[in-house]
Amino acid sequence: MKSLTDYEIYKLNEKRRLGLLKCAVIRCQRDKVRGCEGFCRECYKKVNDPL
Repeated sequence: MKSLTDYEIYKLNEKRRLGLLKCAVIRCQRDKVRGCEGFCRECYKKVNDPL
């Protein structure tokens, strides 16, 4: 999976702050990342944007 650019991360964070993002539950190293908090470039997948 390709890494997200800084701009993409900025936009995802912006949407997350606005409460518009539904995040996929994914494996980050050994821990599950639930919701949007703590996402990182390496383990973030495509997200479902309800808008």
